[in-house]
Amino acid sequence: MKTLIRLWNKNNNYWTQERSLNALLIYLFVSIISWLPLSERNPWEEAAQDLVFNLILLAGYFSASVDTSLRKGVLRQILLILAIMASVFRALEYFTIDRSIQQLDMITSVVYFLLLSILIFKFVVRDDKEVTAHRVQGAIVVYILVGLVCSFIYNLIYLHNPNAFTFIGHDSDDILYAYFIYFSFTVQTTVGAGDIIPGDAWSKSVVIFQSMMGMLYPVVIIARLVSLEIEHSKAKKNNQQH
Repeated sequence: MKTLIRLWNKNNNYWTQERSLNALLIYLFVSIISWLPLSERNPWEEAAQDLVFNLILLAGYFSASVDTSLRKGVLRQILLILAIMASVFRALEYFTIDRSIQQLDMITSVVYFLLLSILIFKFVVRDDKEVTAHRVQGAIVVYILVGLVCSFIYNLIYLHNPNAFTFIGHDSDDILYAYFIYFSFTVQTTVGAGDIIPGDAWSKSVVIFQSMMGMLYPVVIIARLVSLEIEHSKAKKNNQQH
């Protein structure tokens, strides 16, 4: 028991530091590049997907500790509740094909990752004397989280209206959530592969928002943080030399 408590305390200590954002960034990156290859509906592939998803939920909950004002706040507890709900709904999908369960899963995931992205963004752009490389990583985390939120929204729209998207080269009877991750990030990076086409007003509206955010956010936020980090690094180096 003492060993478990010691490990838990070490884990908490790690996630209260800015460098923990690096771990969350790695989890998100791995999930994005692995989700589509692991989407053939084989049992072990689904289990691997859910494992990665739950790791992201857990890492996201702990990453809220990087902001000292949130460590014992209500918002962090809300994150925990949402993470548990999202995990439970995803587990229930093994036992039922009821679309209402899938919709609840998507809604809970949207709220969870949207709240998480807001909390991390608030920490990243806080008024501070120094901008570190870890805060730049946090800004990239927010960028990826927005892509995930939009992918959940696209999937939710599709569950409500299967005719909301046209799929070219995909079996329309077996559309998987991973396709919407792929579609979301092609929209956000303004690549626009063109093999998935939004067809209704709601999906087109989300595409417009995401495309604008995908162009403006890296230029306005990430580039600004990078320049501040470089300035602070140079100033710190000069101070050490003198």
